[in-house]
Amino acid sequence: MEMEIVKSDRPSDLSRLSSLPDETLVLILSNFCLHCRELRQEEPHATPLAFFPRNQHSWNSRDCHALHSMCRVSRRFLPVAQEILYHEFVPGYGDSWNGDYEFYWRLTPFLRTVTLRSDLAALVKRLYLDLNLLNPITNSEAKDALQKAARARGIRLSDFLRPYRDLLPPYHREEYYPSGDEMACMLLASLPNLKTLVFSAAAPFTAILSSSLRAARAESLSIQTLDLRGIDINFRARYDGILELASSTLATLNIDTCLRCRLTGFVRPFPKMRNVTITNSRLFESDFAALLSCCAGLETFTYECSGIPDTGPLGVDSPPNDAVVQLLRNKGTLKKLHLDTRPGRPTLTFGDGEFLARLIPKLREFLVLEDLFLDAKLIFCNTGQSSGRTSLLTSLLPSSIVSLKLAANTDPQMTINVSGCLLDLGRAVLQGRFPKLKRVRWDTKHQVDDCNMRVTFRKARVDFAYDSWPFSGGANRHKDESLGSSAISTTPETIDGETD
Repeated sequence: MEMEIVKSDRPSDLSRLSSLPDETLVLILSNFCLHCRELRQEEPHATPLAFFPRNQHSWNSRDCHALHSMCRVSRRFLPVAQEILYHEFVPGYGDSWNGDYEFYWRLTPFLRTVTLRSDLAALVKRLYLDLNLLNPITNSEAKDALQKAARARGIRLSDFLRPYRDLLPPYHREEYYPSGDEMACMLLASLPNLKTLVFSAAAPFTAILSSSLRAARAESLSIQTLDLRGIDINFRARYDGILELASSTLATLNIDTCLRCRLTGFVRPFPKMRNVTITNSRLFESDFAALLSCCAGLETFTYECSGIPDTGPLGVDSPPNDAVVQLLRNKGTLKKLHLDTRPGRPTLTFGDGEFLARLIPKLREFLVLEDLFLDAKLIFCNTGQSSGRTSLLTSLLPSSIVSLKLAANTDPQMTINVSGCLLDLGRAVLQGRFPKLKRVRWDTKHQVDDCNMRVTFRKARVDFAYDSWPFSGGANRHKDESLGSSAISTTPETIDGETD
């Protein structure tokens, strides 16, 4: 939604808007805040890896401009609009670096604002940090900004910078100068109520250090959602400080494009972790073990294999049945499971007997599992032998299942295998098994004219249909749409109300 402020000669126009109660103004202006829209479970305009057309105003710049204008038009609107404006600092979000507004210079004034205005710092709920925001900062700019921030927070800058300087070899420490990473660390320490933190590819450049956060008087972070995009082999070095200080509050972890990193940095418990999503990535058994061993109350788990061949030195693929084994510690809480290996290499195969022996009985132990998405080849890893296997699906599913989705790459034998299993599933529901099952979806690439299967599901009162699920990981995940014309963009800064 985009609000266009129109000047009018009629004074009653502004007075009508000014007469609205604060609650109504909040409802109107919250449409320009991604944080508020997500609280209402509305779809965002875009996500960090969406492509945005060049030389156009991004949705984020339009939203910020609308809120900024409302702050400046009247003292009546200032407190309402400013509170919403400062819910987030996300310059470049939605890949809007391609737009015609340069965001890279915004970090320094924003850091200055939130360190001087603790009331505004307390409003910030979402932060997006991109390498394009951190890299352009010069050493002198970083040093000056950090000196002012340290003075405002009443800390010694030398104590804050010492852990970063100590990362260098002793013979280079005299040459140390702070950079954008240190400014990002100071910013995190200055936002006491931050709930969502998103890092784009290769950000931060070095690390966010827990010792520096503590030196800036941040004993813990309140982050509930952490999005990491394009992470590399230095995973633990980059993010361990954040994971350490946010371990008691972190509830959602989203990892995208993890191809050459190891997740063995997860060495502490995350008691409130409920949702883990890993897309466009390749993990190994030790990675699943390290990550999932820290989570004991997961409700959703998503893993989508990368379509990019692994050229790194870390070994061979690990099939996602390892995730199932590691997920058993969450068998009493997991409600949604999504395992998709379709984007993987065509040569990806599993040992038939061993794989089925491990996967099928394990899934049945998830007593509250309701929503299941599976790549069908995880069930039929040996498609050449279909005789006597029509009961595989019913032996796999727990009785709590509500929704089942099966996807597959093109394979004629797969059509025969799954069609038989689905017919067996429909008959099982008619016999009183799977009493909660309401929806079944099968890949449109394998659509068959099987009246018997449709009639069986209809009698069982199960909604059966064909569907398709494009690969959702990486840069293809979302496409930003044009939102129409807009004025010049702006991002949050300290605003003093003007006279009406």
